Amino acid sequence: MASRGVEPDGARKLRLFSTWEITRYLIPVAQGHFRRVLKQNPELPQGRSETDGGAKWFALDEVLRLRAHFAAEGSKSKDYRPEGQPAKMVAVANFKGGVGKTSTAAHLAMSAALDGYKVLVIDLDSQGSMTSIFGGKVEDEWQTVFPLIARHYATHLRHENQRRLDRGDAPLPLDETLTKSLALPAQDLIQKTHWPNIDLIGSQLNLYWAEFQVPVWRMAGRGWKLWDALTETLAADGVLDAYDVVFIDTPPLPLAISPSTGFLRRISCWCLSGPHFLSSTARAGFLTCCTPRSNPSRTARTSLRAHWAVPSCRSSGTRCVRLSPAMTERNKQS
Repeated sequence: MASRGVEPDGARKLRLFSTWEITRYLIPVAQGHFRRVLKQNPELPQGRSETDGGAKWFALDEVLRLRAHFAAEGSKSKDYRPEGQPAKMVAVANFKGGVGKTSTAAHLAMSAALDGYKVLVIDLDSQGSMTSIFGGKVEDEWQTVFPLIARHYATHLRHENQRRLDRGDAPLPLDETLTKSLALPAQDLIQKTHWPNIDLIGSQLNLYWAEFQVPVWRMAGRGWKLWDALTETLAADGVLDAYDVVFIDTPPLPLAISPSTGFLRRISCWCLSGPHFLSSTARAGFLTCCTPRSNPSRTARTSLRAHWAVPSCRSSGTRCVRLSPAMTERNKQS
């Protein structure tokens, strides 16, 4: 388990990156130039080696420092978030379960982190798979996004009560849940992960209760804009100014599509999952199986190769084609 990035106490640990990986995928410079710069600048991370004169290995936070140094020297770098602009929010969603939403969101978050972006991952699925991937610890629903949604509704209810008072009507009461949510900022819900530039708002089974409570609030407050709850709350707390991109892993019935600046519908591309795969080859092996018979799969493969400039799909997987003729024959018989 230790070789797969899991410590004896269950904590996650990100693996190290070799000089070849860094110069090939993360910092586009020649290996010779990379070594010369390290030798000329002893204050920079020098990496570690198991033997004298052996290959050097670097932690990701060291890679980020090196990337900043090479970018200052004029090396090609990514276009990061302009000053004063909020983070981009991307929701990975599908109305069906088991299609790879969590795996897709996790790979995208890790790829963005490897490119040097500051990433926030929000787990909206009560299964908590994304939380488990990043080693998050969530005790109850008050450490999930639930209090942010409750706070947004409580704020709406306060404004509505003021309008009711102006009309001479009795105000609607705020229960204990709504009152408690008003004192809970988003920063208290964000936890660090084993990735130095990925933070997490986790999830757990109690979040499933929100799927019953939110409709009750919607019925009571017809003018409440549920779709803006997450974005407006994060923006009000300054969270969107602290990150470059926010990835949202949604349940099968997503609540986060509308406020997102980007929306990915999980299509029929196959994607490996699991902590070992996600922690070791998230960038170079985003998709390892794509069926050539599917237009969406071919489009996704082409886009990924163009964006990452790596062979993201190393092989074409097989796909069961026996079912389609069988269904056609059955329809003819009926």
